[in-house]
Amino acid sequence: MKIPNGCVFLARIIDESDVWCGKPSWWLKVWLHILMRVNHKKQKGFNRGQAFFSRDQIHLDCHLRNDRVKAKSVDNVIRWLKSTTRITTRKTTRGIVITVCNYDKYQDIDNYRNDTGNDRLNDLGTTQERHRNDTINNNDKNDKNEKKKKKGISVPTWDEFRDYALTRVQNVNQQTMRNKYEAWKLDGWKDGNGKRIKNWKSKVNHNIPYWGTQKTQEESPLFVQTEEQQETSLQQVYGMDFRLDGSHQEEWQKDADRLGITIQEYGAWRKSCGPYSKDNPMPTVDYPNTPTEEQ
Repeated sequence: MKIPNGCVFLARIIDESDVWCGKPSWWLKVWLHILMRVNHKKQKGFNRGQAFFSRDQIHLDCHLRNDRVKAKSVDNVIRWLKSTTRITTRKTTRGIVITVCNYDKYQDIDNYRNDTGNDRLNDLGTTQERHRNDTINNNDKNDKNEKKKKKGISVPTWDEFRDYALTRVQNVNQQTMRNKYEAWKLDGWKDGNGKRIKNWKSKVNHNIPYWGTQKTQEESPLFVQTEEQQETSLQQVYGMDFRLDGSHQEEWQKDADRLGITIQEYGAWRKSCGPYSKDNPMPTVDYPNTPTEEQ
């Protein structure tokens, strides 16, 4: 029994792309919708890889209301797809004509086939037989890849981890980011829930909003030239006397990292809660309005 409405080819490397790793999931839905809607051959006045669209129709066809996404938000996806040279557009009175770039490259099965081994043995065979052999070859490769994954996980170096995070948020708080990296690495590259981190880039994309941003020198009350000045500044911020290597600072740094805020923000908040002293420290309590972070 034949499946109606045809098909499109989807390259497996899509899971390494920025639309997969770095954008909301409904953006991928819009991108796949466009790929499925454009013509597979020239017809009805549109070329191969081309079709007419409207913002409201895309919103309706993708059921974006279920994702609590407004129709006007579709424009952001279209602009981004254009900026990444995935599509080109042409305005009309009723909507836009979208042309998918490189459509012929990604929608040609020959570009996915290795013309070696079983393929050469089946040059005289049917297209169906060739496709079956390609599927077997691909599955064999997948099995080998799975075995490699089971033997060990690919853990990025700190430089790789940091450089990727900086491409997402340039002024991310690097101290908080380093603490998270070391915690995952210490746990055998598992998150706080004990789950294995299979796609660390996707994990970074999810967690990076909670890591905060790096304060500039002018913004940070701890940016001073000498240790004596720095200790004085700490006393002003925290309202208590302790050395730079004191236990309070270490404990507060851990609390601040756990809450995804800077130690300055944490100290200022504790200070605002009421009077306390070194001998009678305030007990640790939950920071108000703290967003929930995936571990």
